[in-house]
Amino acid sequence: MACTANHETLLGARRTAMFAGRYKTVVDAKGRAVVPKPFRQVTPDTVWVRAMLVNGLEDCLFLYTVDDWNRLMAAVAQRSAGLPDVDTMTFQRLFAGSCHTVEADGFGRIVIPLEFREEFGLQGDCVWVGAVDRAELWALDRWNSYRQQSRNALKNIWDKMSRRGHQAEAGTHAPP
Repeated sequence: MACTANHETLLGARRTAMFAGRYKTVVDAKGRAVVPKPFRQVTPDTVWVRAMLVNGLEDCLFLYTVDDWNRLMAAVAQRSAGLPDVDTMTFQRLFAGSCHTVEADGFGRIVIPLEFREEFGLQGDCVWVGAVDRAELWALDRWNSYRQQSRNALKNIWDKMSRRGHQAEAGTHAPP
């Protein structure tokens, strides 16, 4: 399915979805996975039916609401206005070019395209991970491996982000 959004959808809920938490799921033999209701909730009274599924930048898939996807693509288009450089064109082809529109059924299931299931090992036990502006779908074994490898880095990343925040408040810049 093409990755375009109906502009009427954009004019609906303007609130950006917030993705947080982890939820185990199973990708069944038909390639379906339940998206947890908290990840489908746009407002207290509204859940999305259609979303954008795209290659993640690591060993997972990214899932964006239609609104968030359109905002992201607008930002990419703005940065590449005029004559885009080779890196920008590569990013556009590999990231935006991998996007699939998915629709949730009445049970909150989406169908994961076969190419994604094969590339990311998405069969059987999987996990949805909230990443603030997007949800990520990981094969459970790959997620556990990533988490183990990254656990020690969390404190260092937190410290760097904290320093940047304090420097921004003080009007100074973080060293490179």
